[in-house]
Amino acid sequence: MARHHFSTYCIFLHFANNDTIDKQDMNRDSLGKICDFLNLIKMQCTAVFQPGQDVCVDKSLILLKGCLAFKQFIRTKQTRFRIKIFQWYTHNGILLDFIVYHGNMSQELLTTTEQEMLISEQIPIMLMQRLLNKGHQLFIDSYYTSPRLDQYFYRATLC
Repeated sequence: MARHHFSTYCIFLHFANNDTIDKQDMNRDSLGKICDFLNLIKMQCTAVFQPGQDVCVDKSLILLKGCLAFKQFIRTKQTRFRIKIFQWYTHNGILLDFIVYHGNMSQELLTTTEQEMLISEQIPIMLMQRLLNKGHQLFIDSYYTSPRLDQYFYRATLC
């Protein structure tokens, strides 16, 4: 596709009505304009494929060349600005669910009963909520590992 055609399409591509969004509200959702679109993608990811026994939770960084309030700056990379996404996928790499990191996510992730947990501990809990007590094995990076998270999953499997 030619660049000018792509630019023309992007002008007319909208996922939300701009007139209904209050630009002065400092507490508005950073992903509010594309929230419905992201939820549609998440529903399709979980509806199309049933995971096997082994599932993984990890973070991924997507290259960004535009302006965005919640971009991540990584000094050691050649392309320094990226978007962080926490993803849940099968051992084959098939994406099942994801969370886009967009700044202060503490209110969004506090869905667990253990509200004193760190955000890095809440991410695997939120992504694995559907598969608790169904015989799945979770593989996670050392970023998420903690004794509290181990105890939470151990108690969840006993219930």
